[in-house]
Amino acid sequence: GQPWMAEDIRLALQGKIPSERSFEEHKEALIHHFAYSTQYKPEKGALIDMRKVCCWYLKNTAGARELRGKASHATSLQEIEELLRQLNHD
Repeated sequence: GQPWMAEDIRLALQGKIPSERSFEEHKEALIHHFAYSTQYKPEKGALIDMRKVCCWYLKNTAGARELRGKASHATSLQEIEELLRQLNHD
């Protein structure tokens, strides 16, 4: 859920402070993860993957719990993608 972790570690080792990622950056990273997953897994596998990881990206943000509930009942990749696109940070 933190694809920028290696970059943050590199910056910290250089004595620099890693920047905070915005809600939109987390959401976009999750959408990219989703797109990548659909390229190398069959639909059912990608759907299960997204059910597991969707809230890792959005941990401690408003709406994450609701998204997890909806994602766990999603029956298609299109449904997951729509849930992600509709998610707004409150």
